[in-house]
Amino acid sequence: MRRELLTLEVQLANAYPRTGPEAVPARRMAQARELLGEALHSLEDRLYAEHPRHASTDVYSLGR
Repeated sequence: MRRELLTLEVQLANAYPRTGPEAVPARRMAQARELLGEALHSLEDRLYAEHPRHASTDVYSLGR
């Protein structure tokens, strides 16, 4: 999912100006990608806290 957001962000950044109202969609894609990364990081933290013997960075980060 993060890869798809990054691809869309790059496509939008290349297709439209990087400033002004035309730049808003690319900036929002970047924000969405960052928020998704933060959410995955939080999930991994909880996983390690709750199930340290079974935790792995591959559970939520697969395909990052």
